[in-house]
Amino acid sequence: MKRLVLGTVVAIGAMAVFSSSAVAQKDTTTTGEDIGEVIDKTSFEVRAGGGVTFPLSSDFLETGWHLGGGLRATPSGFPIGFQLDGFYHSFGEKDTEETGVPDELLDSSFLQLTLDGVYMLQTASPTFDPYLLAGVGLYDGDFGLNAGAGTDFAFKSIPLALFVEGRFHLIFGELEDVSLFPVTLGVRIRL
Repeated sequence: MKRLVLGTVVAIGAMAVFSSSAVAQKDTTTTGEDIGEVIDKTSFEVRAGGGVTFPLSSDFLETGWHLGGGLRATPSGFPIGFQLDGFYHSFGEKDTEETGVPDELLDSSFLQLTLDGVYMLQTASPTFDPYLLAGVGLYDGDFGLNAGAGTDFAFKSIPLALFVEGRFHLIFGELEDVSLFPVTLGVRIRL
């Protein structure tokens, strides 16, 4: 568990170093016109999807599902994009006699809000875009970390793509720390 937390922190730190080195190479004086230019050169995409959520460490949750979406912004010439996601997760519950946890303390569904840095891996393919992502999140008020990987499968000449993504989430909860691995299949549209 400690290795996973350390790995997540190292991944976020590496993204920050890559980001800061790219910014350090440019003139840091900005104006309103500069900011407008950056926004004009930033690609935006809306993402929506759902899939299966596997609880890895919970004593009382069974495999569930999730559904949601988000927004990704990637400034032109910048090595890191930023992704904001919101998902609803729902799980089956193990028998309370088996777990010893009263029904009123079990929370078998929650909302997730995460902010991640996204690093696009370079490939020669115009239709296959793998990426790595890591960040922080709120899970019904509890703090958590997440890291994962995915890939986009783009269609030629239209701004539509399919994506598949797997992320590990570590949630620091009241009763117990919970780790999850949702696998998401979805669609993204470039704006």
